[in-house]
Amino acid sequence: MSTNLVAAVINNNLKDAKKFIETGVNVNQTDSSGNSLLLVSSANGQSEMVKLLLDAGADKLFHI
Repeated sequence: MSTNLVAAVINNNLKDAKKFIETGVNVNQTDSSGNSLLLVSSANGQSEMVKLLLDAGADKLFHI
């Protein structure tokens, strides 16, 4: 299910991302390039996704 969260973040699908986060998946995971989901959403200007990930406990310093 973790890769489903990655896909939801990449596609900026807030509804699915919320659903996967509610199941307890790790929000501090990476995409296939090794970028954190927080970095991916931030770099793509997905402010609502950034907020969702931060509210779910995403580590701001992950992979720095």
